[in-house]
Amino acid sequence: MQTMKITRGFVREDGLVFLRRKRGVEVWVTAEAFQAKQAASKAYREANKEKRAASGRAYRAANKEKIAASTKAYCETNKEKIAAKRKAYYQANKDKCSKATKAWYQANKSRQSELTKRWFAANQDRMTEWKKAYYEANKDKFFEKGARRRALQNGQTPSDANQTLIQSFYDQAVRLTKAWSAPHIDRKFRVSFAVDHIIPLSKGGLHEAFNLQVIPTKLNARKKDKLNYPMPLGYSNALQFSY
Repeated sequence: MQTMKITRGFVREDGLVFLRRKRGVEVWVTAEAFQAKQAASKAYREANKEKRAASGRAYRAANKEKIAASTKAYCETNKEKIAAKRKAYYQANKDKCSKATKAWYQANKSRQSELTKRWFAANQDRMTEWKKAYYEANKDKFFEKGARRRALQNGQTPSDANQTLIQSFYDQAVRLTKAWSAPHIDRKFRVSFAVDHIIPLSKGGLHEAFNLQVIPTKLNARKKDKLNYPMPLGYSNALQFSY
């Protein structure tokens, strides 16, 4: 049978209040004495804020590894408890959390960008697996999106369009992707390429050679359906076909 862990302030049946353990011995006091002790402790903390803060900083500075190990061990053994506590706090403070998160991002844009890059660089295999799993779970969405895009292309492809030249853009994207994603290239330097509509189809652009360019997939994802998107120097000239 498990014994209940007694914490400071616990009131016993006879009215005595648990104060602390001194050398393994439980110290119980009257309610009046407990209140007096609490008031004295509060007064001491208020009068010695700076001293206690300095002492805390000095201790943390001198025991960084010990504190880190202790925190890690606690988090490992209390994952579910911590997750539940965070979830409950978020549910009760959604607006507050949202504002705090937004303020932090605004004040730490460059840091967040660097942290995100580092995380992706260190977790590329994990991201690949996640993308595969997401695709498998959302095939209908991908097929629907592809069908909409093909319909848009078919409707905005001129009857006299040079299909061979159009296809050459897609062939070039494949060749560049193979060249820049070769096994001997470090993952963080690999680049995939896609065919982009300079004037997006959704904005009335035509599916024709003069409106196509081959650019990195990540850049294409950032451009989306924006008009007059500021392309990095060299992309539109170096990667766009001349014909």
